[in-house]
Amino acid sequence: MDNLQTLRNASLPKCVQLYEKLKMKRMFMTTIIYFNKRCLKEKLIPTYIKVKINRSNLSLKSQNLMRMIRENIMREEIRRSYMIINSVDIQLKYIFDKLKAEYPYWILNQFLNNTYDKCSHIEKKKLKKLNMKISGLRKNKVSPYNFHTQLDSHQFYEPLLNYTEVEFDNEEINCLKLGYKYRPDLNNGNDKIRSLERLASETDTIIQSVDNPGHIKSECERVIRNQFAFIKNNKNVGHFNKKIIVSIKDKIKKNNLVLTKADKGNSVVILTKDNYNKKVFKFIVDNNFNKVNPKLSTFIKIVKP
Repeated sequence: MDNLQTLRNASLPKCVQLYEKLKMKRMFMTTIIYFNKRCLKEKLIPTYIKVKINRSNLSLKSQNLMRMIRENIMREEIRRSYMIINSVDIQLKYIFDKLKAEYPYWILNQFLNNTYDKCSHIEKKKLKKLNMKISGLRKNKVSPYNFHTQLDSHQFYEPLLNYTEVEFDNEEINCLKLGYKYRPDLNNGNDKIRSLERLASETDTIIQSVDNPGHIKSECERVIRNQFAFIKNNKNVGHFNKKIIVSIKDKIKKNNLVLTKADKGNSVVILTKDNYNKKVFKFIVDNNFNKVNPKLSTFIKIVKP
């Protein structure tokens, strides 16, 4: 009300100056609203509400509380700006009506256009600065994903661990490194031929139920015949031969060794039987396992199928 009373007593030149000043003020309020809304949307922290706090010392609940406080401050800034815009609009309407009553249309229209152009030019510059500021805040956005966490380097075991003095050659080592689940191809030609014969017999049975089986049968015969010749002529094809497996078995037997692996691991471990027994016994003693003597009758009931 005080502002309207001042406007009633103001002269026309003073009203012209006030109108231009109020339009500028309104434009600045809209840019403030734009900036804070963008920050809220992108979860950015403007510098005017930043607090220097070590986030690593804050609990998750405290961090969420700080985030809510910041957002409320920005919302309050937006609300305050809208209130100022509402007050400015009332004053602008009053000045416009006063100027409209005193000035011709063409003079008033020219003044309004000049004021609009001036405000638009300044608004573009202001928005450009704010967008650069938002871009900077976006780069400096505090996020747990922005921090590089230095993880402790984990040392994985080798695929083969030999804790004995027995030496294995390269071919034996490569075979053992493949682990327990690997089934070596020993290139047993007789087994392959028997498998091929079973396949030929099953294929012939299936073809008999097909209409006009002549072409299909001749094509299958050609494929099986070529495979049979390949097996006969390539006896040395395969990753390993029997000599490597036999050599490994002989070394294990002669040197009283044990091949084992951890329950959750894939490494093949070579130990002497004495060392293996000591480690197992130590594990049982260190973990306080109690020996239980089960009753034979109860044991039979549990195990009996």
